[in-house]
Amino acid sequence: MGISSYNLPEASAFLYTDDLKSCRITTEAYHHLFNVLRIKTGEKIILSDGDGNWRLCSIANPTATKGLNLVALNTEVKVPQPENKVAVGFAITKPANSDTTVQKLTELRIGNIYPFISERTPIKVDPNTKEKLFDRFSKISLSAGEQSRNPYLSKIHPIVHFAELTARFKDSAAILQPGYAKIDKLSLEGINILLIGPEGGFSQKELETVQCKFSLGGTILRSETAAITVGAILTYLTG
Repeated sequence: MGISSYNLPEASAFLYTDDLKSCRITTEAYHHLFNVLRIKTGEKIILSDGDGNWRLCSIANPTATKGLNLVALNTEVKVPQPENKVAVGFAITKPANSDTTVQKLTELRIGNIYPFISERTPIKVDPNTKEKLFDRFSKISLSAGEQSRNPYLSKIHPIVHFAELTARFKDSAAILQPGYAKIDKLSLEGINILLIGPEGGFSQKELETVQCKFSLGGTILRSETAAITVGAILTYLTG
């Protein structure tokens, strides 16, 4: 079990739900509780809506096949919004590496994650692939959010091309590229998104598109390593 700085009570599991008021969970979540985690009657579960609200619940009847409702033990509690407002965009790479990027950025509480297609993205991403990857990333983020017990679920944005993403953020975007000044809290002022390139790096055209650039140090990092580093730095610098 990971460490959470939120003042959450002790519980056997943490789940997201679309119906926090009635503490209703899905059949899939119900299966996960009893057949995977082996939760028993009376054990406590934290339910969250993914928007900072949570309730402590208990298992009343693990043999129930209808309703799939838990018993609420308190009223809804709202935790403070995280201070980190900087999003992270990453160029899609090999599927396993992209999966790791989404998982770790979620665990590190990056609120908005933007997968994008760069000129050097090593795989072909057609509309069908975009949809499948978006669904995959969303499920990975959901699982990582529950594992890390974060009441604020990261938002995975639809996959777009680099040019579209940078046009959306304009002067508030920054590229991570070796050879530039290291990130610090002061330099992040006015920056809304940090962009991580693919394994082959950004193209010259892409580098010229974004004026603001930062470095993560003197070594060349793999894309997923850079994402973990960026997430950790943002979490540390912004509390």
